[in-house]
Amino acid sequence: MCPKLSICIPTYNRPIELIQALESVAMQGCGEWNVYVSEDRSPRKEEIAAAVNVFSRNHPEITVSYSSNEKNLGYDANLRCLLDKADGEYCLFLGDDDLLAHGSLKYVVEAVSRP
Repeated sequence: MCPKLSICIPTYNRPIELIQALESVAMQGCGEWNVYVSEDRSPRKEEIAAAVNVFSRNHPEITVSYSSNEKNLGYDANLRCLLDKADGEYCLFLGDDDLLAHGSLKYVVEAVSRP
C-alpha cells in the first residue's frame, strides 16, 4: 500500500536549514507519509548528503529517499524530478528552509482523506 503523502523537499546549498526542515517532519511522529529529498548539485552537496544520512539513522521510523542530481537542474526541473520519484497518493512540497507546525501532517492527511 502506498503512503497517503509524499513529502518532497528540493534542496540546494542549505544543509543546516534542511536538517531543521527534516526535524520538523520528525516532530509529526509516524504517519501515512514518506520523505523524498532531491539535492540539485550544489557546492555543499556532501554536507547535504551527510545531513540526510544522519537524519535517517536518527529516525529509522521515517522512510527517507535521497537523490543527488548529476547536474544542476534548476528549481522547476528539480521539483518535477521529485514528482517522478514520489509514490504517495498526494505530494506535499516542503522547502528546505520551511518548518512544519506540530500536527500539520496529520491534519493534511485527514483533509485529503475526507470524501
